[in-house]
This record gives sequence, structure tokens and C-alpha cells, in this order.
Amino acid sequence: VPGLQAASHIGHLQQEAHWALCEVLEPWCPAAQGRLARVLLTASTLKSIPTSLLGDLFFRPIIGDVDIAGLLGDMLLLR
Repeated sequence: VPGLQAASHIGHLQQEAHWALCEVLEPWCPAAQGRLARVLLTASTLKSIPTSLLGDLFFRPIIGDVDIAGLLGDMLLLR
């Protein structure tokens, strides 16, 4: 990523997240070694879907006409 600083620190955090996800998935399906890879692959494909479409499909029927990206941003900044 152009301009990325602290790449090694970010890589370490990614590895920790990977291990944590493995720990969560292990009890559900201990025999499926490729499950994490499939979850990560599926999650990465979500980046190609416009956020407005995801909001319309999953959130609008539940919470109405609310900017979900703005709402999530507000929630994360309130921590």
C-alpha cells in the first residue's frame, strides 16, 4: 500500500487476527482445515460490492433509510 507506515506492526496485527479467527472457527469445524481460507476469500470478495448495495440488501429492511457506513463510523469513534 503506497504510503503505508509501520508495515511490520500491521503485519503482526494481521497475524494475531488470523490466529484469533482460527481459534473461533476451530470448535465449529475442527476437521475443516480449509475453512479459514474460504472465510477469508469470501470476506475479501465483499470489498468488490458497493457499500450502498450491501446497505440496501442487509440493513435497509431492518433499520430503514439510515446511512449504515456513517452509523458504523460513529459507533467506532465513540469507543
